[in-house]
Amino acid sequence: MGLLMAGWCASGIVMLWHTWPQPVFDGLTTDDQWVLDTHGREHGFYRFLFPDIHHTQVYVSSLTGDVMQATTRTTRVWAWVGAIPHWLYPALLRKHPSLWQQVVIVLSGTGVFLTVTGLWIGVLRLRRRSPFTPYRGWHCVHHLSGTIFGVLALLWVTTGLLSMSPGGLFHSKPDAVNPLRVTGTVTGAEIRALLSRLDTAAPTGWTGVKSTLLDGHVFLQALQKSGFQRLDETLAPAPLTKEQLVQFLRPAGLLKTAESLTFLTSADAYYFNRPTHKRHFPVWRAQAADGTLIYLDAQSGAVLAMLDQAARQSRWLVYGFHDLDFWPWLRDAPTHWGIALPLLTGVLCVFLSGVIIGIRRLRLMRRSRSKRPG
Repeated sequence: MGLLMAGWCASGIVMLWHTWPQPVFDGLTTDDQWVLDTHGREHGFYRFLFPDIHHTQVYVSSLTGDVMQATTRTTRVWAWVGAIPHWLYPALLRKHPSLWQQVVIVLSGTGVFLTVTGLWIGVLRLRRRSPFTPYRGWHCVHHLSGTIFGVLALLWVTTGLLSMSPGGLFHSKPDAVNPLRVTGTVTGAEIRALLSRLDTAAPTGWTGVKSTLLDGHVFLQALQKSGFQRLDETLAPAPLTKEQLVQFLRPAGLLKTAESLTFLTSADAYYFNRPTHKRHFPVWRAQAADGTLIYLDAQSGAVLAMLDQAARQSRWLVYGFHDLDFWPWLRDAPTHWGIALPLLTGVLCVFLSGVIIGIRRLRLMRRSRSKRPG
Protein backbone atom coordinates (compact mmCIF):
# COMPACT_ATOMS: atom_id res chain seq x y z
CA MET A 1 0.00 0.00 0.00
CA GLY A 2 3.06 2.21 0.20
CA LEU A 3 2.92 2.67 -3.58
CA LEU A 4 -0.59 4.07 -3.34
CA MET A 5 0.55 6.52 -0.69
CA ALA A 6 3.69 7.58 -2.55
CA GLY A 7 1.99 9.95 -4.97
CA TRP A 8 0.10 11.68 -2.19
CA CYS A 9 3.13 11.93 0.08
CA ALA A 10 5.41 13.04 -2.73
CA SER A 11 3.13 15.98 -3.46
CA GLY A 12 3.46 17.04 0.18
CA ILE A 13 7.25 16.81 -0.02
CA VAL A 14 7.34 18.86 -3.21
CA MET A 15 5.26 21.53 -1.48
CA LEU A 16 7.79 21.65 1.38
CA TRP A 17 10.66 21.91 -1.09
CA HIS A 18 9.04 24.94 -2.74
CA THR A 19 8.13 26.76 0.48
CA TRP A 20 11.32 26.11 2.50
CA PRO A 21 14.97 26.84 1.67
CA GLN A 22 16.80 24.18 -0.33
CA PRO A 23 17.49 21.24 2.03
CA VAL A 24 20.71 19.32 2.50
CA PHE A 25 20.51 15.52 2.32
CA ASP A 26 22.05 14.05 5.48
CA GLY A 27 21.87 10.32 4.79
CA LEU A 28 19.73 7.37 5.85
CA THR A 29 19.15 6.79 9.58
CA THR A 30 17.44 4.27 11.84
CA ASP A 31 18.89 5.30 15.20
CA ASP A 32 18.36 9.05 15.14
CA GLN A 33 17.16 10.47 18.47
CA TRP A 34 13.98 11.87 16.89
CA VAL A 35 12.71 8.75 15.09
CA LEU A 36 13.44 6.05 17.67
CA ASP A 37 9.76 5.30 18.26
CA THR A 38 8.44 6.10 14.77
CA HIS A 39 6.60 3.54 12.67
CA GLY A 40 8.74 2.15 9.85
CA ARG A 41 12.03 2.79 11.62
CA GLU A 42 13.39 -0.62 10.57
CA HIS A 43 13.38 0.51 6.93
CA GLY A 44 15.21 3.75 7.71
CA PHE A 45 14.42 7.42 7.13
CA TYR A 46 16.08 9.92 4.82
CA ARG A 47 17.12 12.94 6.87
CA PHE A 48 17.08 16.41 5.32
CA LEU A 49 18.47 19.54 6.99
CA PHE A 50 16.90 22.89 6.13
CA PRO A 51 19.00 26.08 6.46
CA ASP A 52 16.10 28.09 7.88
CA ILE A 53 15.99 30.13 11.08
CA HIS A 54 14.39 27.19 12.94
CA HIS A 55 17.10 24.67 11.93
CA THR A 56 14.39 22.28 10.73
CA GLN A 57 15.12 18.58 10.26
CA VAL A 58 12.74 16.45 8.18
CA TYR A 59 12.64 12.64 8.10
CA VAL A 60 11.19 10.91 5.04
CA SER A 61 10.29 7.21 4.94
CA SER A 62 12.60 5.30 2.60
CA LEU A 63 9.72 2.88 1.93
CA THR A 64 6.72 5.14 1.21
CA GLY A 65 8.14 8.64 0.72
CA ASP A 66 5.96 9.85 3.60
CA VAL A 67 7.18 12.68 5.84
CA MET A 68 7.31 10.84 9.17
CA GLN A 69 8.90 13.43 11.46
CA ALA A 70 9.91 17.08 11.50
CA THR A 71 11.75 18.82 14.32
CA THR A 72 13.09 22.30 14.98
CA ARG A 73 15.91 23.43 17.22
CA THR A 74 13.39 24.67 19.79
CA THR A 75 11.49 21.38 19.97
CA ARG A 76 14.74 19.43 20.21
CA VAL A 77 16.00 21.58 23.09
CA TRP A 78 12.74 21.22 25.00
CA ALA A 79 12.80 17.47 24.40
CA TRP A 80 16.22 17.26 26.06
CA VAL A 81 14.89 19.30 28.99
CA GLY A 82 11.63 17.38 29.39
CA ALA A 83 10.68 14.19 27.57
CA ILE A 84 14.12 12.60 27.13
CA PRO A 85 15.21 12.71 30.80
CA HIS A 86 11.66 11.92 31.92
CA TRP A 87 11.58 8.67 29.92
CA LEU A 88 15.35 7.98 29.99
CA TYR A 89 15.16 8.31 26.23
CA PRO A 90 18.71 9.01 24.95
CA ALA A 91 19.30 7.19 21.67
CA LEU A 92 22.23 5.27 23.15
CA LEU A 93 19.79 3.44 25.46
CA ARG A 94 16.44 3.69 23.66
CA LYS A 95 17.65 1.96 20.49
CA HIS A 96 17.82 -1.20 22.62
CA PRO A 97 14.11 -1.53 23.55
CA SER A 98 14.39 -4.51 25.93
CA LEU A 99 17.31 -3.02 27.84
CA TRP A 100 15.62 0.38 27.99
CA GLN A 101 12.41 -1.16 29.36
CA GLN A 102 14.26 -3.09 32.07
CA VAL A 103 16.27 -0.02 33.11
CA VAL A 104 13.11 2.08 33.44
CA ILE A 105 11.31 -0.66 35.37
CA VAL A 106 14.19 -1.13 37.81
CA LEU A 107 14.70 2.60 38.42
CA SER A 108 11.00 3.40 38.77
CA GLY A 109 10.54 0.36 41.02
CA THR A 110 13.37 1.66 43.20
CA GLY A 111 11.63 5.03 43.25
CA VAL A 112 8.41 3.41 44.46
CA PHE A 113 10.29 1.66 47.30
CA LEU A 114 12.09 4.84 48.38
CA THR A 115 8.89 6.90 48.24
CA VAL A 116 6.97 4.39 50.36
CA THR A 117 9.72 4.23 53.01
CA GLY A 118 10.06 8.02 52.99
CA LEU A 119 6.31 8.42 53.51
CA TRP A 120 6.34 5.96 56.40
CA ILE A 121 9.24 7.68 58.13
CA GLY A 122 7.65 11.09 57.53
CA VAL A 123 4.36 10.06 59.13
CA LEU A 124 6.14 8.58 62.15
CA ARG A 125 8.09 11.82 62.69
CA LEU A 126 5.04 14.09 62.56
CA ARG A 127 4.08 15.94 65.73
CA ARG A 128 0.49 16.42 66.81
CA ARG A 129 0.87 20.15 67.48
CA SER A 130 2.82 23.08 66.05
CA PRO A 131 5.55 22.91 65.04
CA PHE A 132 4.51 19.69 63.33
CA THR A 133 8.07 18.72 62.45
CA PRO A 134 11.26 18.41 64.49
CA TYR A 135 13.36 19.47 61.49
CA ARG A 136 14.62 22.84 60.28
CA GLY A 137 15.73 24.31 56.97
CA TRP A 138 15.61 22.02 53.96
CA HIS A 139 14.85 19.05 56.21
CA CYS A 140 11.71 20.87 57.36
CA VAL A 141 10.70 21.59 53.74
CA HIS A 142 11.29 17.96 52.79
CA HIS A 143 9.37 16.59 55.77
CA LEU A 144 6.28 18.78 55.45
CA SER A 145 6.08 18.79 51.64
CA GLY A 146 6.66 15.02 51.62
CA THR A 147 3.87 14.49 54.13
CA ILE A 148 1.44 16.62 52.11
CA PHE A 149 2.45 15.74 48.53
CA GLY A 150 4.22 12.40 49.08
CA VAL A 151 1.12 10.39 48.16
CA LEU A 152 0.99 12.22 44.81
CA ALA A 153 4.69 11.54 44.27
CA LEU A 154 4.07 7.85 45.01
CA LEU A 155 1.07 7.84 42.67
CA TRP A 156 3.01 9.32 39.75
CA VAL A 157 6.07 7.12 40.25
CA THR A 158 3.89 4.01 40.55
CA THR A 159 1.80 4.77 37.49
CA GLY A 160 4.99 5.55 35.59
CA LEU A 161 6.21 2.08 36.52
CA LEU A 162 2.90 0.49 35.51
CA SER A 163 2.98 2.28 32.14
CA MET A 164 5.92 -0.01 31.28
CA SER A 165 3.68 -3.08 31.80
CA PRO A 166 6.08 -4.94 34.12
CA GLY A 167 5.53 -8.69 33.89
CA GLY A 168 3.09 -8.16 31.03
CA LEU A 169 0.62 -6.31 33.25
CA PHE A 170 -1.77 -4.15 31.16
CA HIS A 171 -0.12 -5.52 28.01
CA SER A 172 -2.55 -5.64 25.08
CA LYS A 173 -2.96 -8.89 23.19
CA PRO A 174 -1.38 -8.44 19.74
CA ASP A 175 -4.16 -10.42 18.04
CA ALA A 176 -6.89 -8.32 19.65
CA VAL A 177 -5.51 -4.95 18.57
CA ASN A 178 -4.14 -6.02 15.18
CA PRO A 179 -5.68 -3.74 12.50
CA LEU A 180 -5.65 -6.71 10.11
CA ARG A 181 -8.74 -7.91 11.95
CA VAL A 182 -10.56 -5.03 10.31
CA THR A 183 -8.59 -4.30 7.16
CA GLY A 184 -8.03 -7.81 5.89
CA THR A 185 -5.41 -8.31 3.17
CA VAL A 186 -5.13 -7.91 -0.60
CA THR A 187 -2.84 -9.53 -3.13
CA GLY A 188 -0.15 -7.88 -5.20
CA ALA A 189 -2.18 -8.61 -8.33
CA GLU A 190 -5.12 -6.64 -6.93
CA ILE A 191 -2.85 -3.70 -6.14
CA ARG A 192 -1.31 -3.78 -9.63
CA ALA A 193 -4.78 -3.84 -11.19
CA LEU A 194 -5.84 -0.84 -9.12
CA LEU A 195 -2.67 1.08 -10.00
CA SER A 196 -3.23 0.35 -13.66
CA ARG A 197 -6.81 1.56 -13.38
CA LEU A 198 -5.63 4.73 -11.65
CA ASP A 199 -3.10 5.31 -14.41
CA THR A 200 -5.62 4.99 -17.23
CA ALA A 201 -8.95 6.12 -15.78
CA ALA A 202 -8.26 8.60 -13.00
CA PRO A 203 -9.80 12.04 -13.72
CA THR A 204 -7.37 14.87 -14.28
CA GLY A 205 -9.07 16.95 -11.59
CA TRP A 206 -7.65 14.83 -8.77
CA THR A 207 -4.95 16.47 -6.70
CA GLY A 208 -4.25 13.58 -4.35
CA VAL A 209 -5.30 10.07 -3.40
CA LYS A 210 -5.16 7.96 -0.24
CA SER A 211 -5.90 4.29 0.17
CA THR A 212 -7.74 2.36 2.90
CA LEU A 213 -8.32 -1.36 3.37
CA LEU A 214 -11.57 -2.68 4.79
CA ASP A 215 -12.47 -6.37 4.95
CA GLY A 216 -9.97 -7.24 2.22
CA HIS A 217 -11.19 -4.54 -0.17
CA VAL A 218 -9.26 -1.46 -1.30
CA PHE A 219 -11.02 1.88 -1.06
CA LEU A 220 -9.62 5.22 -2.17
CA GLN A 221 -10.06 8.75 -0.97
CA ALA A 222 -9.63 11.05 -3.94
CA LEU A 223 -8.98 14.71 -3.23
CA GLN A 224 -10.83 17.02 -5.59
CA LYS A 225 -11.74 20.68 -5.51
CA SER A 226 -14.99 19.77 -3.75
CA GLY A 227 -13.17 17.73 -1.11
CA PHE A 228 -12.53 14.03 -0.52
CA GLN A 229 -14.60 11.37 -2.27
CA ARG A 230 -14.54 7.68 -1.28
CA LEU A 231 -14.21 5.24 -4.18
CA ASP A 232 -14.10 1.46 -4.54
CA GLU A 233 -11.67 -0.66 -6.62
CA THR A 234 -13.52 0.24 -9.81
CA LEU A 235 -13.17 3.98 -9.03
CA ALA A 236 -16.93 4.20 -8.53
CA PRO A 237 -18.25 6.36 -5.65
CA ALA A 238 -18.65 4.27 -2.50
CA PRO A 239 -19.68 6.45 0.46
CA LEU A 240 -19.30 4.64 3.78
CA THR A 241 -22.59 3.83 5.53
CA LYS A 242 -23.54 2.21 8.82
CA GLU A 243 -25.13 -0.70 6.95
CA GLN A 244 -21.85 -1.41 5.12
CA LEU A 245 -19.88 -1.43 8.36
CA VAL A 246 -22.37 -3.79 10.01
CA GLN A 247 -22.11 -6.06 6.98
CA PHE A 248 -18.29 -6.03 7.17
CA LEU A 249 -17.81 -6.22 10.93
CA ARG A 250 -20.60 -8.48 12.23
CA PRO A 251 -19.60 -11.76 10.48
CA ALA A 252 -15.98 -11.34 11.62
CA GLY A 253 -16.98 -10.99 15.28
CA LEU A 254 -15.92 -7.34 15.27
CA LEU A 255 -19.37 -6.11 16.21
CA LYS A 256 -21.33 -7.56 19.13
CA THR A 257 -24.70 -6.24 17.96
CA ALA A 258 -25.87 -3.68 15.42
CA GLU A 259 -26.43 -1.32 18.37
CA SER A 260 -22.72 -1.68 19.28
CA LEU A 261 -21.84 0.58 16.35
CA THR A 262 -21.94 4.23 17.41
CA PHE A 263 -21.34 7.42 15.43
CA LEU A 264 -19.18 9.89 17.37
CA THR A 265 -18.63 13.54 16.58
CA SER A 266 -16.87 14.26 19.86
CA ALA A 267 -14.66 12.49 22.38
CA ASP A 268 -15.67 9.59 24.57
CA ALA A 269 -13.87 8.12 27.61
CA TYR A 270 -11.18 6.40 25.53
CA TYR A 271 -10.85 8.32 22.28
CA PHE A 272 -10.03 11.98 22.93
CA ASN A 273 -7.48 14.66 22.12
CA ARG A 274 -4.23 14.85 24.03
CA PRO A 275 -1.75 17.75 23.96
CA THR A 276 0.56 15.71 21.73
CA HIS A 277 -2.04 13.64 19.90
CA LYS A 278 -5.03 15.18 18.16
CA ARG A 279 -7.83 12.75 17.37
CA HIS A 280 -9.83 12.77 14.15
CA PHE A 281 -13.62 13.18 14.12
CA PRO A 282 -16.21 12.04 13.17
CA VAL A 283 -15.63 8.34 13.77
CA TRP A 284 -17.54 5.08 14.03
CA ARG A 285 -16.98 3.20 17.31
CA ALA A 286 -17.53 -0.55 17.12
CA GLN A 287 -17.46 -2.93 20.09
CA ALA A 288 -16.27 -6.40 19.10
CA ALA A 289 -17.56 -9.64 20.59
CA ASP A 290 -14.41 -9.88 22.74
CA GLY A 291 -14.94 -6.34 24.07
CA THR A 292 -12.31 -4.64 21.90
CA LEU A 293 -13.24 -1.08 20.97
CA ILE A 294 -12.50 -0.17 17.35
CA TYR A 295 -12.54 3.42 16.08
CA LEU A 296 -12.92 3.92 12.33
CA ASP A 297 -12.70 7.06 10.23
CA ALA A 298 -16.32 7.91 9.38
CA GLN A 299 -15.42 8.91 5.84
CA SER A 300 -12.83 6.36 4.73
CA GLY A 301 -13.25 3.47 7.17
CA ALA A 302 -9.56 3.61 8.14
CA VAL A 303 -8.68 2.08 11.52
CA LEU A 304 -7.76 4.93 13.87
CA ALA A 305 -7.52 3.12 17.21
CA MET A 306 -8.13 -0.29 18.80
CA LEU A 307 -8.36 -0.86 22.57
CA ASP A 308 -8.78 -4.27 24.20
CA GLN A 309 -9.61 -4.89 27.85
CA ALA A 310 -6.00 -4.37 29.00
CA ALA A 311 -5.78 -1.02 27.20
CA ARG A 312 -9.09 0.14 28.70
CA GLN A 313 -7.99 -0.87 32.19
CA SER A 314 -4.66 0.96 31.87
CA ARG A 315 -6.53 4.04 30.65
CA TRP A 316 -8.21 4.30 34.09
CA LEU A 317 -5.73 2.67 36.49
CA VAL A 318 -2.51 4.00 34.94
CA TYR A 319 -2.92 6.96 32.61
CA GLY A 320 -5.99 8.37 34.31
CA PHE A 321 -3.98 8.92 37.51
CA HIS A 322 -0.70 9.71 35.78
CA ASP A 323 -2.15 12.31 33.39
CA LEU A 324 -5.10 13.48 35.53
CA ASP A 325 -7.54 13.24 32.62
CA PHE A 326 -10.44 11.19 34.03
CA TRP A 327 -13.19 13.55 32.88
CA PRO A 328 -13.58 15.98 29.96
CA TRP A 329 -13.45 19.02 32.23
CA LEU A 330 -10.09 17.84 33.56
CA ARG A 331 -8.76 17.67 29.99
CA ASP A 332 -9.66 21.30 29.37
CA ALA A 333 -6.28 23.06 29.22
CA PRO A 334 -6.87 25.95 31.67
CA THR A 335 -8.54 23.68 34.23
CA HIS A 336 -5.98 20.92 33.81
CA TRP A 337 -2.99 23.20 34.29
CA GLY A 338 -4.72 25.11 37.07
CA ILE A 339 -4.92 21.85 39.03
CA ALA A 340 -1.76 20.11 37.82
CA LEU A 341 0.74 22.96 38.26
CA PRO A 342 0.19 23.47 42.02
CA LEU A 343 0.37 19.71 42.58
CA LEU A 344 3.51 19.41 40.45
CA THR A 345 5.07 22.32 42.33
CA GLY A 346 4.42 20.59 45.63
CA VAL A 347 5.96 17.33 44.41
CA LEU A 348 8.92 19.32 43.02
CA CYS A 349 9.53 20.64 46.54
CA VAL A 350 9.69 17.06 47.80
CA PHE A 351 12.23 15.93 45.21
CA LEU A 352 14.26 19.16 45.09
CA SER A 353 14.65 19.34 48.87
CA GLY A 354 15.61 15.65 48.88
CA VAL A 355 18.31 16.25 46.26
CA ILE A 356 19.69 19.25 48.20
CA ILE A 357 19.76 17.26 51.45
CA GLY A 358 21.47 14.38 49.68
CA ILE A 359 24.15 16.63 48.17
CA ARG A 360 24.83 18.21 51.57
CA ARG A 361 25.06 14.79 53.20
CA LEU A 362 27.60 13.63 50.59
CA ARG A 363 29.70 16.76 51.20
CA LEU A 364 29.69 16.15 54.96
CA MET A 365 30.73 12.54 54.41
CA ARG A 366 33.58 13.64 52.13
CA ARG A 367 34.78 16.21 54.68
CA SER A 368 34.67 13.73 57.56
CA ARG A 369 36.71 11.23 55.54
CA SER A 370 39.30 13.87 54.65
CA LYS A 371 39.73 14.79 58.34
CA ARG A 372 40.38 11.21 59.39
CA PRO A 373 44.04 10.54 60.18
CA GLY A 374 45.81 8.59 57.44
